[in-house]
Amino acid sequence: LSLHDALPICDSGIEVTLASSRPPQGMAVFLRALDIVGGHAFVAFQGAFVGAIDVTGDVNVLHTVELDPQTACSIAATARARGLATNWYTADSWFTDKATDDVVREAAIVEMNPVVINKLDAAPPPLKLLFIGDYETALAPLVANLPSNVEAEMSNPSYLEITARGVDKAVGVSRITDAHGWEMSEVVAIGDGRNDLALFRRAGTAVAPANAQDTVLAQADYIAASNDDDGVAQTLRWLASLPE
Repeated sequence: LSLHDALPICDSGIEVTLASSRPPQGMAVFLRALDIVGGHAFVAFQGAFVGAIDVTGDVNVLHTVELDPQTACSIAATARARGLATNWYTADSWFTDKATDDVVREAAIVEMNPVVINKLDAAPPPLKLLFIGDYETALAPLVANLPSNVEAEMSNPSYLEITARGVDKAVGVSRITDAHGWEMSEVVAIGDGRNDLALFRRAGTAVAPANAQDTVLAQADYIAASNDDDGVAQTLRWLASLPE
């Protein structure tokens, strides 16, 4: 399956793509519910994964960017010394070195179970590392000592996402637009968190729901209704109503 094969143009002329820090399997329930399956590409792991889900539910990997394994192991060792669990994600698996309460909660959220292993260096190279904890006391000291070949972003106030240097949602989305011959100026990005800001900067138009973080609202071109008031659906209907 090529990226170009994964991108048919919808009858409305609008292609809807989900871009998330979640793992592909954790996005599957939403992709199926929205019927964004078959030939529709999506972005996972903050841009480190681009793929598509076929009608049977199988994930087709189109592009990945791995973290350097030695770097990932070094970060995991630092985190372990600070009492943090390391969540180590590959394209199709989730490994962790400690099943903390935070890890159990995350498993329920994404409807996927991690494999608990003592030695993460025995796992395949990760696409993303996730650390969960209080930012000031647990995550900030880890961020301060990260090597220069990784990207670190907060997807919510207690989730630290680490990918390879140069990876973000804009990079993942641009792989889809490039494959289809679109320009990033044609993209309307809708997001509510700090990890959406790279996409906001590259997209032609940035839209934030009213409940978005203040830093996100400040960089949006338009403010939509909140998620409780179907702001994304309203935005898509607005786009579909515009002249071609």
